[in-house]
Amino acid sequence: MKRFLIIFGLILCFFFHNDLNSNPIILYPPQAFISELTFNASHEWTLELEMFIDLMLPLNGVIDSIILRSNSSRARLVSFPSEHYALFTITVADLYSPFTINYIQDTLRVITYADPILMPEGPWVNTHMLIFGYSGCEIPALLDGQSICTWEKEHGNPRYFYLDNSPTIGIENDTIGATVNLTGKFYDSRDHLISYALNQYDFALPVNVDPCTWGFPPQSFFCTLDIFTFDQQGNYSTTLLSRNTSVSNISYLYWGYAPIGYSNSETLVCENFGFFLEPGGKILQDIHLTDSSFLVGIKELRENHKQDISIICVPNPVSQSGEFFIKSDNAIENAEIIIQSTNGSIVLRLPVPKINKSSIIFSRQQLGSPGLYFFTLLQNNRPIKSGEIICQ
Repeated sequence: MKRFLIIFGLILCFFFHNDLNSNPIILYPPQAFISELTFNASHEWTLELEMFIDLMLPLNGVIDSIILRSNSSRARLVSFPSEHYALFTITVADLYSPFTINYIQDTLRVITYADPILMPEGPWVNTHMLIFGYSGCEIPALLDGQSICTWEKEHGNPRYFYLDNSPTIGIENDTIGATVNLTGKFYDSRDHLISYALNQYDFALPVNVDPCTWGFPPQSFFCTLDIFTFDQQGNYSTTLLSRNTSVSNISYLYWGYAPIGYSNSETLVCENFGFFLEPGGKILQDIHLTDSSFLVGIKELRENHKQDISIICVPNPVSQSGEFFIKSDNAIENAEIIIQSTNGSIVLRLPVPKINKSSIIFSRQQLGSPGLYFFTLLQNNRPIKSGEIICQ
């Protein structure tokens, strides 16, 4: 009997082990992040923290303690919110002991200790660090009336720090009073002037491109703080947040089939340059690509080839049935139309005949509930054309 129970227990362990391995659950550690730091006229500090606790974790007790550490002192928070997401501000009055932050230059760490029982897989110690006031660091100077803010597009995922002339202590950070302007000429590797972005493509500084997720199930895409715009003289212009910036490549973004944002981002290598500007500053900087994967004229020819194909849905809005009219200079091979809901799910696939002119009918019932849908013409699984359908 005892042997039977041991064998039975081993079998159960085997099945549970396999099940856990095949369906892993990723838990992000609970953590407090630096959101904003500012000083008053008497150089007394106020710190805004961001609380982030994974939705799969319990709120009460999963964070054991939060410690602040500077170059000269260390102190523990008396209390903090027990919420999955919260912004809260603290001063020295909210700590168990005196704590000093040097307003000229310092290294500030916010250290979060998780409860090893409620967070058994760890990590149990997580640190968010800000270094400012030192030559060459991300924030080399902090002037009176300014604050240092964290930039993040998704809660719990801070990317970098920047300077702000209009502090927003107590509310989420914004870009007002925090941007600088970069302008100049933009050249390919043959020194040909790049003076516009092609259809469905844009250029951006990588620091302005954020990977994001949206919808359920989550769909990945890229969103931007700003992109390149071009004037009649062929000058590019873009804004970015005030910080010590180094540039070694340019992001080449394609938005063709993403429900929101950009669906793809390529990297174009350029000659290195760097700069630091206070908020409101402007710098003239020519950019020279060293990457031969983008050449003026060649990408344009590829884009013109896509313009040979046209697709339209009639009627739109669709109430009973709709019809796609497709026309091309050449026969279209290995092509299909996909229709997606706003969360990125494919609700309908329609094969396209191998001819240069065709029409494809679909019914309103095939789409599902009323609302906005996106259609994309794919050829060899590559997006060619896209548009929107309103379903009534």
